[in-house]
Amino acid sequence: MSKLNTSATFKATFFAILLVPIHIFGSILIALLGHYLNFNLDIVSSLLISQFGFLLLPVIVYFLITKDPVRKTLRLELMSLPDILRVLAITFLIQPLIMGISGLGSLFFPNYLVNFTAEINSSVSFPFLLMLTALFPALFEEFCMRGIVLSGYRGKKLWIAACINGLLFAVLHLNIQQGLYAFVLGFIFVYLVDAANSIFASITSHFAINASQMTLLHLTSKNLEEAGQSLANVQANSSKESLIASIVLLLVLGSITSIFAYRIYKGLKKNNSVI
Repeated sequence: MSKLNTSATFKATFFAILLVPIHIFGSILIALLGHYLNFNLDIVSSLLISQFGFLLLPVIVYFLITKDPVRKTLRLELMSLPDILRVLAITFLIQPLIMGISGLGSLFFPNYLVNFTAEINSSVSFPFLLMLTALFPALFEEFCMRGIVLSGYRGKKLWIAACINGLLFAVLHLNIQQGLYAFVLGFIFVYLVDAANSIFASITSHFAINASQMTLLHLTSKNLEEAGQSLANVQANSSKESLIASIVLLLVLGSITSIFAYRIYKGLKKNNSVI
């Protein structure tokens, strides 16, 4: 049994690590093809290739090669409405903490999300924007990380599985600023999946976080455009002192709201048997 667990852990970890060069070399290959074939991919095409080609396709290939049971590996178990509401409540309550950690990272590393939002806002409709930045990542990233990768750590201590999963999730983002809060989210998502015994717990939370962040950035960007400003310029002109004050406030508020999130999490775990 121990050898089987070790083999499953190695297989899952290898899959996660393999996703990184797939992203890197896949992007390089597409850029080279674009150069020699004389075409340039727009941001929407790049996102679609990244999500479907570098995430969903490896998931499909993994199951074709390993023959692992899809439903059991991914924990494709339906959730009750009360549990969905619990997950959404937890997600809402941890948002200030996540935003604070994201802001903390932006003090030391560039935040590419602002420029990305400004560029994609002018390219697609808002519903399609949510599909690209919230729905597809929530599905495909969760299938990879809280599905295949986490399945290899069943039987391990949960906090160890959560730490490793969070670390691999952070590395997958290939961006230090995003990687900081991706680690925390990856850690939390593991506990949600374990408590609900369903990957739909992390998919729901992941979608809610991405959708709310993109909605906020979209509305802010639109309002600033009407005022003749841009989100990037406003961020650049903000004083470091005001940014630090906002981060501290978010971290303090997030620490308080996370206590309530933990209480709801215990209720979620109590209502479900964990495999």
